[in-house]
Amino acid sequence: MKKHQQGLMGYVVLIAVFLVIAILINGGLGQQENKRIEYPQLLTSIREDNVKAVAIRSTELVRRGAEIQGTTPNATAAFGRVLTAASMMGNMQKVENGSMTLQVRGGGPIGTITAVSDAVGNVRGYVTEPKVPLVEKYPGKLDV
Repeated sequence: MKKHQQGLMGYVVLIAVFLVIAILINGGLGQQENKRIEYPQLLTSIREDNVKAVAIRSTELVRRGAEIQGTTPNATAAFGRVLTAASMMGNMQKVENGSMTLQVRGGGPIGTITAVSDAVGNVRGYVTEPKVPLVEKYPGKLDV
């Protein structure tokens, strides 16, 4: 097998491992009723050639953040993306007890979104204007 084929095979194996772990975290392939995820679930894998892959399931994190902030659907989508990114970035820190702040100043009606994460991936955040009116690009697609 040529060297570039071996490298490609390593990526395929890494993706397959992530899929298996994701299925196990979600409780199998079928839907389970009343299953709650309390914290964001981060999956991390590092190959010997320093390629790092990170995946997150942040549904419950975003739902809880939207509930606390009282955000509309548009603000929830933007806020959830920032919370998720901050959680992943915080988890990738090399400092054991560090924290990381992510601030997005988009200049739009939502204003500023701020999220702070620790080295484990725990995150909290704030939206300046959480009650942005619902705007759709087309039916069923939020304009975020």
